[in-house]
Amino acid sequence: MSKRKNSRNIIIPSVILLAVLLTVPMLSSDKKISAAGKDIRLSFNTTTLYLSGKNSVVLTIKKSDSSSKTTIKKSEYKVLKKDSRIIRLAGKKKSSVKIIAKKTGKAVIKIKVTYIYGKNKKYTTLRCKVSVKKKDRSGKASGSKDPGNKKNNDSADDSSKKTTQGSQNQSSQGQGSQGQGSQGQGSQGQSAQNPQGQNSLGQGSQGQSSGDQPRVSDSPIDSSPSPVPTPVPEPTAYRTPKPEKDVITPVIQGGMTLPVFPYTDGTVEGYSNEKSNIIRYAVYVETDYDTDNDGKRDLVKAVVQVPKAAVDGDYKAASLFIANPYSTGENVYEEPYVSGSDFDLGELKKSVPARIPDKVLYTEDAAKSAVRSDWYYKLPAEVEAYGEDKAEQHYSLYRMYDYYLVRGFAVIESAGLGTYGSEGLQCCGTKVEAESMKNIVEWLHGDRTAYTDLTGNVAVLADWSSGHTAMTGLSWLGTMAYEVATTGVEGLDTVVPLGGVSSWYDYCNSQGVYKFEGNYNYIDFLGFDVATAYSDRYALDDRYKRYVSYISRLKDDQAYLKADYGDFWKSLDFSDGGDLKVPAIIVQGMNDDNVTMKQSDLMRRAFKNHDQNVKLLLHQGAHEDLFYYEGEYRVGTDNECYSELMNRWYSHYLLGVDNGAENIPEIMWQSNIDGKYKNYTEWDAKDSVRMEPEDKSENHVVRSKGAKHDNKTLLNSVLKGASSANTYCIKKVISEDTHIQGAIEVHLKAAVNSVNKPGDLMMSAMLVDTAEEKFPAYIKDSNGDIPWAAENNAYFDVGQGLYGERIVYKKQTQTDKKLISQGWVDLENPAAGYLPETAVTPAESVKTGEYYDYTIYLQPCS
Repeated sequence: MSKRKNSRNIIIPSVILLAVLLTVPMLSSDKKISAAGKDIRLSFNTTTLYLSGKNSVVLTIKKSDSSSKTTIKKSEYKVLKKDSRIIRLAGKKKSSVKIIAKKTGKAVIKIKVTYIYGKNKKYTTLRCKVSVKKKDRSGKASGSKDPGNKKNNDSADDSSKKTTQGSQNQSSQGQGSQGQGSQGQGSQGQSAQNPQGQNSLGQGSQGQSSGDQPRVSDSPIDSSPSPVPTPVPEPTAYRTPKPEKDVITPVIQGGMTLPVFPYTDGTVEGYSNEKSNIIRYAVYVETDYDTDNDGKRDLVKAVVQVPKAAVDGDYKAASLFIANPYSTGENVYEEPYVSGSDFDLGELKKSVPARIPDKVLYTEDAAKSAVRSDWYYKLPAEVEAYGEDKAEQHYSLYRMYDYYLVRGFAVIESAGLGTYGSEGLQCCGTKVEAESMKNIVEWLHGDRTAYTDLTGNVAVLADWSSGHTAMTGLSWLGTMAYEVATTGVEGLDTVVPLGGVSSWYDYCNSQGVYKFEGNYNYIDFLGFDVATAYSDRYALDDRYKRYVSYISRLKDDQAYLKADYGDFWKSLDFSDGGDLKVPAIIVQGMNDDNVTMKQSDLMRRAFKNHDQNVKLLLHQGAHEDLFYYEGEYRVGTDNECYSELMNRWYSHYLLGVDNGAENIPEIMWQSNIDGKYKNYTEWDAKDSVRMEPEDKSENHVVRSKGAKHDNKTLLNSVLKGASSANTYCIKKVISEDTHIQGAIEVHLKAAVNSVNKPGDLMMSAMLVDTAEEKFPAYIKDSNGDIPWAAENNAYFDVGQGLYGERIVYKKQTQTDKKLISQGWVDLENPAAGYLPETAVTPAESVKTGEYYDYTIYLQPCS
């Protein structure tokens, strides 16, 4: 959506011819009782409540044994709105609902629900008390304790379907499955051995183990994950009774969460969870695969930050999960390589039986042993290379999301497989990497086992979690958010990728051409860069050798394809959307030449093809986050700071707040004329502008010698609109306001006079805006960034004593030329088109002197 005033020249340097412009938290209790000689499971689900007039709600209990009858005594409340995750009700300021479910036999469950009109006028809290009376064999009445308010994220109407097989899990292989394709549905098949619904994906006995090695079942290794939920023991201790106090729960005002949760800095010396308002600890989530081939399923480390009120049981917290491969640091040594690697990539998905924990802890018990160095440390390899003073502190995003912590959200961060503190191989861009991050979402949803350390003997529950999660982040982080969304994992409710990749082929290549100067091996370069689990250059054990063999295979496979699309790139291609079923806001910088706008275009198409609610936020920055940078919060739209826009979006999709966030404009575009945001409903342009050479009968010759990626002299020549030995320019005077939007196609016929080694036949085209007089535009500085305005424009208070934040804007520069868009094509591959899969290796080589039709697709622009 580029708009320029009258008397501008649009220039396309090309070989020949023509350019066509195209353009909440949830509380639940689950008790198993014996009645009339039969095992019966009852589930009770409710959620955060909001007052609205004089309406009211019916709370229900759903049986799971179809042979037993349930009688519900209803209160005077009526349903206002109900779906699988949200129940809203209204009533008097203080009231209680008493529901009695009578089962066949002598067992009775009494559930008393009290909701209280809160201090903030429109907010209510929900408390659930469960008492179970049953007859034991001696004829005496006995009670049952509530194991941690374990949530059940299915609606009451579905709970019977999810739990009917639970009582069989101890002695059989179970009916539920959490294999890769089933997205964790089997985890709801709970048993008496597994009341928490934790699915550790293995078979075998409950026998005790000794030593520090995790116990695994004796099931033979299979080619796919075991589909059988592993029985998990009862938590070792029940919740410590809490003293009477004022509960703290999320407060909504103006459709957003308010900063009502006290904050404690986790970076201070001597930090302890005992005295902190934010509970911080690390967990090690079990994945499905054994990529490092040590006979155990890989564990990935995740750092959790959650308000203490959620751990205390005041409410259930929604989560913001950042999958950040860079967060544990980067390797400081040169990438190792062995020639002719025969590493079997199929082995990455080799499954071994799951661990079986000896015991299970609640968060409050597991977090007692947490220490500051679990999340705030210096990477040993960096200390060795740079010295203690110059080595960075990690996790790198540790303070970035404090905004959400004080508003009641939990923040989780993981670097994933093959990084410092985790097991496995760093599998850059693969489905295995995406699935390992998906497993963390499953743990937050209650469908996956996590452990307190890498020995894998003691499991820890996400008992504070509502089961609702969003993912976000910039660059690789945004890529991970999108890739996890394509798995269709339950519990992921929305994603907000910023400058994320949807097709790794198109990130590294364009229409058969490698985009980065140098060799073809960018994927293995990235993978080793963050593979900090193997950062010790002296570590020559079998796992390190295996990783060297793995990344050497990646390097060889990329070089073999020579920038063409093939099976290697297909395995790293997520542009079809997989099993997308969540809404999204895609954020993209229009001056980003790292992750270009084509990635956002492919990503948006995928959401649209899966009928998902997707928004596109286009800003004039480069490859950067809008949320937070060096103490500054940045503007996302004219009337709203970016952080507030995200607050509304997450409040709607994670907390169920009816704030209209789902109806924000389809496209929010920052003008390159005045910097203001404009709203659009469509991305593709309906009209087009044709540009043609004045003399169509002539052939125009351009030379490849000296025409390299980094030839600044050549680029400056193009920007001035001058033809040269390396370029041919077509000009068109634009005399009226014109929007240029979407992918730009440059059609031409071309012949080559020789065919040399790959890389010598790259041809590029650029769209340039020029004028005789200077005009304001967003121009990159010497660092490749769009500069920020120096003046302070506005402040807002983050809350809870956190830093006051400056709202800043991008600064325009006066210029007489502006590069709008660029594209690249391999002259040896005329069939290569816009979609990545069209750039396969051609069946026949081009012949010298013979003309072929080419279309260069310039990166989408606005």
